[in-house]
Amino acid sequence: MGRWQNIVRSAFERRSNKWSYIVVAAIAFSASVALAQDSVGEAGPAVLPTTMEGYLQRARSANPELMALEARFHAAEEVVPQSAALPDPSLQWTYFVEPVQTRTGPLESVFTLSQRFPWFGKLGNSKKSASAEADSLWSAYQSKELELVRQVSLGFFEYGFVNRAIELTRKNRDWLMTLEPVIEERVKAGGDINPLLRLKVEIGKIDDALQSLEQRRLVDSANLSELMALPYDTLLPWPTWNAPDVINLDGSALARAIEADNPELQVLVHKVDSVKARWEVARRKSYPDITAG
Repeated sequence: MGRWQNIVRSAFERRSNKWSYIVVAAIAFSASVALAQDSVGEAGPAVLPTTMEGYLQRARSANPELMALEARFHAAEEVVPQSAALPDPSLQWTYFVEPVQTRTGPLESVFTLSQRFPWFGKLGNSKKSASAEADSLWSAYQSKELELVRQVSLGFFEYGFVNRAIELTRKNRDWLMTLEPVIEERVKAGGDINPLLRLKVEIGKIDDALQSLEQRRLVDSANLSELMALPYDTLLPWPTWNAPDVINLDGSALARAIEADNPELQVLVHKVDSVKARWEVARRKSYPDITAG
């Protein structure tokens, strides 16, 4: 009996040590995860942008939609040379069950190497189609970049407007607060209480306006952070900006530039070119290919 008690006791101790190791490992894993999360949280940009150039540079380099379009364009570029390449050559090995008698002796097996040449115009139009598709993606990238610049620019100036609005509202509140003790002294001296009541009502309205502006700051900061691929809870510092110059635009010249350079229109033009080239390829499908070998 004493022998079995020792065996059970040693097994229980080994099991206890095992669970203690598991507990220690779990604690160490939790600590490492927490440290990793802290390091990820601290891995954001060291200096948040405050100028228009900084906002645009950050948005162009980190916006996920823009990066996805760029990757699709580069992938389409790789397809262009492949679409104009000849099909892979064919290597065939034929083994005869019974040797075939030829002038030079019995023939047991034959190796045949052949190359297929598509009919004239097939490869050229395939390349045109692939090139037009790549150009279409590049125009889509430019369109998205311009849209991103527009959104960031508008958000930048909206954010700057909120900054100026908060500054002016606080100045108005401070000015009213300096009047409050003067009016209170007049009321204590027997003056009319209505001016004091109207003053407190105005101060209350300004406090509500300040709260609304502070909430608007959070919303505008979150929208800009989304465009620049920053964490949603990032509170951007107030931007540094000046009022932009007024630009006089020539309507006819602007219309011509839009017709010639608008990337959204260019997307449609390149898609039409791609469809035309594919139609030419499909029209030549009935033409025979040439095989040499």
